[in-house]
Amino acid sequence: MHQYPDVQKSGINPFVHYILYGKDEGRIIHPIESSKYQGYANWVKKYDSLTLDDYDLIHSHIASFGKRPRILIALVIPEDFKNFDWVKHSISSVIFQIYPHWQLNIFCDDEHKSKLEPILMEFGKKTHKIAISYINTNQDLALHLDEVINSEQGGFFIHLLPGTVLREHTLYLIANEINHFPEAEVIYTDEDQLNEQGERSWPFFKPDWNPDLIFSLNLLSNVAVFKTDSLRRIGGMPSGQNKDIDLDLALRISEVIPGSRIQHITHVGAHRLYQKDKQATKEAHFQTIKSHFNSLGKDITLIKTDSPYWRISYPIPAPAPLVSILIPTKNQYDLVKNCLESIRQKTYYSNYEVLIINNQVEKSESGSAFEYIEREFKAQLLDYNHPFNYSAINNFAAKHANGDIFLFLNDDIEVIAPDWLDEMVSHAVRKEIGAVGAMLYFPNNAIQHAGIVLHPDRIAGHAFYLQARGSHGQNDRARLVQNYSAVTGACMAIERTKFHQVGGFDEENLPVAYNDVDLCLKLMLAGYRNLWTPYAELYHYESVTRGLDNTEEKLNRLRMEARYMLNKWGSFILNDPAYHPNLKSYPFFSLAEPPRAPKPWLSQDSIN
Repeated sequence: MHQYPDVQKSGINPFVHYILYGKDEGRIIHPIESSKYQGYANWVKKYDSLTLDDYDLIHSHIASFGKRPRILIALVIPEDFKNFDWVKHSISSVIFQIYPHWQLNIFCDDEHKSKLEPILMEFGKKTHKIAISYINTNQDLALHLDEVINSEQGGFFIHLLPGTVLREHTLYLIANEINHFPEAEVIYTDEDQLNEQGERSWPFFKPDWNPDLIFSLNLLSNVAVFKTDSLRRIGGMPSGQNKDIDLDLALRISEVIPGSRIQHITHVGAHRLYQKDKQATKEAHFQTIKSHFNSLGKDITLIKTDSPYWRISYPIPAPAPLVSILIPTKNQYDLVKNCLESIRQKTYYSNYEVLIINNQVEKSESGSAFEYIEREFKAQLLDYNHPFNYSAINNFAAKHANGDIFLFLNDDIEVIAPDWLDEMVSHAVRKEIGAVGAMLYFPNNAIQHAGIVLHPDRIAGHAFYLQARGSHGQNDRARLVQNYSAVTGACMAIERTKFHQVGGFDEENLPVAYNDVDLCLKLMLAGYRNLWTPYAELYHYESVTRGLDNTEEKLNRLRMEARYMLNKWGSFILNDPAYHPNLKSYPFFSLAEPPRAPKPWLSQDSIN
């Protein structure tokens, strides 16, 4: 058995032992229990703490690797950096890695040489794999980082920020991923934060690669490994003092490397010793995002928000495309009138037509009321004289629509934000985007829809359901544009050509439930990505017209549709790329017990 004296003595891993005790190993700092962190701390203790057996199994697994890639790590200490305790912890976390094939390159600004040297002396002989360069980080950094990248063909590179602490098995997890997915060009991990007592807190269990989210939340921050050949292909590390280096790298990567070559390790690979000042980085993000779109020749507008993030406004073609707003109803005159009044009074976008599809209603029942709606709102009224089938009704409406974009809308919707339709159209016309969903609230301002999450326990459900309006959600995801596997058909925009390309809604198998999810997954299979935006805001009274699934007949139909979805889309439902196996189905974004993320050393395969 391998011997780890520090672990045996303290019950924690070596580098956290170093952080907690430093030189004074007789002084024990006990974590302070806090209700804010207690749930995660207990979860970590039960499910995410390495034992001595884990160490042995990881060593055995490394011995079976067919490839043992050398991982080049660059730790940059800029001129304006202050906290050298963080530098010590970052270096320590590299030195104590279980996986031994690494090289640490420290680039320290000349100003800090006297502060760094004593830290290196503390590690003594352990520093034989560390190279130190004292440079002007404001001028020469990109050049020196590129030298590291160019030094090794077929190698892998990590840009480590001071204050980021690697877990002791992080490089092992990365090497394991490289062995299993040799085509991977970028690999990233989850992360959390170490509070002042050394206790893990604030986890960020990330989604898989999410190209629209990275403009706000850089999924490649803190721990991401890049194939050196790929970095050379995109032009190496960025230069310029006003940019966010890591965000710039992520954006350029996203334009060149397909998402299938960007792997996500569903384990925490890094601890942050601090929380970044998001407002302080906002200007750097502006310059980075603007420069990125300028280099692509794309005309976007960055709009300042009250949050630490920029809103990206994509252009709408000129002339603006015709939008067909398709509203199914069942003689709900008051709802339809309220919906159309809100569209007319509160919508900036003007080039739209409205089609009302009235389901199984005699003319005498609707009478002059709907004739008034036709005249007053210049709407087209269509009769659908068949049993209720949401998919068939909307497919029927699509055949009568003239628009380049279909906007499927429930009759119990009311507009809040006047630019809602501009926002949805601007994304729907992007060639890479399939369906676009909106932020929907209940009348009491609780969130009704902020994207759809897939999960084997319940097929599909709404993210951040019933959270208060203005809630940030997990790591701010309730207020950021991002890709979800699906969005609700209660308010969904999609280009006509894309809708017909995937065959529209499934009338035969999904007449009532899950048809919007099925449509979205068909779009993903066709190569599009679906998108949810918080900037298109509307109220949704939810299922007023159709009613709830509360009879035995309706429940049986729902079970049949659920079985169909599991049979057809089981792999997506089991592993939703926009979600995480460490999170459960209710409430969404809470910790799963036990988590579903597999530990590779417990089911290790020899890779030769």
